[in-house]
Amino acid sequence: MVLMVGALVPTKRPLEALELLAAVGEVDVLLAGDGPLSRHVDELGRSLLGDRYRRVVVEPDAMPSVYRAADVLLHMSLDEPFGNIYLEALATGLPIVAHDNEKSRWILEDQGVLVDTTERQPVIDGLRRSLTLVSSEAVAARRALVERRYAWPVVAEAYLDFLREVAAGSDVTGAWPGLG
Repeated sequence: MVLMVGALVPTKRPLEALELLAAVGEVDVLLAGDGPLSRHVDELGRSLLGDRYRRVVVEPDAMPSVYRAADVLLHMSLDEPFGNIYLEALATGLPIVAHDNEKSRWILEDQGVLVDTTERQPVIDGLRRSLTLVSSEAVAARRALVERRYAWPVVAEAYLDFLREVAAGSDVTGAWPGLG
């Protein structure tokens, strides 16, 4: 099953994703999200995929179960400021197919299948490739990336280092008790 997660807005490109997935053939699609395009996305999903299309809106604490129900996460956005969905998918070990850009490469390192999502064949090939990345070692590598770079203690330490650099490079320590 191909999972898509996000707001149903034009920049996330859910309509383009559904058209592409319909061309793939016998693939089930689960879309977790809501937004201004919901009605149009549902109409297109049902018309192109029939019973193979389903959209859900779930509470954040239920999202790990949604990720675990899928075989791959497809994210069609061309420019994602910071993909929290990438971290959520990585944490559950799910393979990711996303648009190849500098931000995605930085976030995912070597743990994503990055393709030109404006072209049909690279996405199809990326989905096929991602479905081969299911070994326990591949799942562990995705989870390890989250622990190494994005776990709260790691992020908190990075913020603390940043604030120390800011404080050391300027004369703001007197104005802010405790920074000296």
